Amino acid sequence: MDNHLTVVLVPSRRIADERSRIRVAVELNAEWYRDFCGAFSRTSRGRKVKTTIRRRETRLALEEMIQGCATSVYAQRLLPYVNARSKQDRVPF
Repeated sequence: MDNHLTVVLVPSRRIADERSRIRVAVELNAEWYRDFCGAFSRTSRGRKVKTTIRRRETRLALEEMIQGCATSVYAQRLLPYVNARSKQDRVPF
């Protein structure tokens, strides 16, 4: 899993300068991961939203859960998202 999102530069809608460009994400994180990060975020001084969630720790917690153990703090935080996702993925018979 890569730790960076892919972005490209596209022309700006505001024509302040013909060379103006803005960054646009080509790929996005999964919706459940965006929600998870959003639940543990805060706004910094510059109005930029920062999350306390770290991708590496999340991945380790998911691996821990696969092994049948959910004792870490991250695993406990992830549990509601995993349960919600598993309910969505169930096929009714």
